[in-house]
Amino acid sequence: MYYQEGEEVAAKIGAAFGAEVARQLDQDIPIWEHKRYQPSPALAPSEKPITEFRKWAKQFYVTKAG
Repeated sequence: MYYQEGEEVAAKIGAAFGAEVARQLDQDIPIWEHKRYQPSPALAPSEKPITEFRKWAKQFYVTKAG
């Protein structure tokens, strides 16, 4: 978060915001460490953008030779 010198309230908010982001990031690490690929995940119709993104990203997957 950017703030100008002398903006004490913004500095406090920025510090608190940064601490909260770090706290949430630490909570996410165990989830990331246990993720696994699901070829056909159960997604709700409202999650169509995830399906579209997966189709787009598939072009970058490494395929097994043979």
